[in-house]
Amino acid sequence: FITQLVASNSVGCSDTAVGTLQMNPNAKALFSLGNSNQCVPFVLPVNNASLYATKYKWYLNGVLIDTASNPFISIIKPVTTYTIRLIADNGFGCKPDTFQLAFTSRIKPAAAFTLSDTLGCTGFLNITTVNRSTNASSYVWDWGDASAQSSFTNPSHLYNTQGQYVISLVAS
Repeated sequence: FITQLVASNSVGCSDTAVGTLQMNPNAKALFSLGNSNQCVPFVLPVNNASLYATKYKWYLNGVLIDTASNPFISIIKPVTTYTIRLIADNGFGCKPDTFQLAFTSRIKPAAAFTLSDTLGCTGFLNITTVNRSTNASSYVWDWGDASAQSSFTNPSHLYNTQGQYVISLVAS
């Protein structure tokens, strides 16, 4: 803002003074998280949308981890609640602003299984599976013979054509 003062006396003489007033903005801390639903370990994508800020302090569960405008945050512990807090400031001497978000990390499942039989000599092979996967709640079995997939936890499958088959399990 430009301000102006005109001073005059009783005999009509005057003088003018001009000054500039600058109002500085307060920093506004704001960010969003990318996909925080990934399974650990992963690097958390952070989108810093702060306004009027030039200084940043990023905290992960109360510990200062970065001062860059876009932090590098590595998430390594599964099933853990993480709180990301940003304190944004600028060089104008105004009060800093704070913003925070929380999420819970996810554990990566481990797919594993055993079979009841791996060899058949009768022309038919009926196998049963024992699912030994951990940290999973849904399953997709591919029998390797172009038949329909199964979503059962411990399915069985009948092979009626000779060959070697690769069975795969996707545990989610």
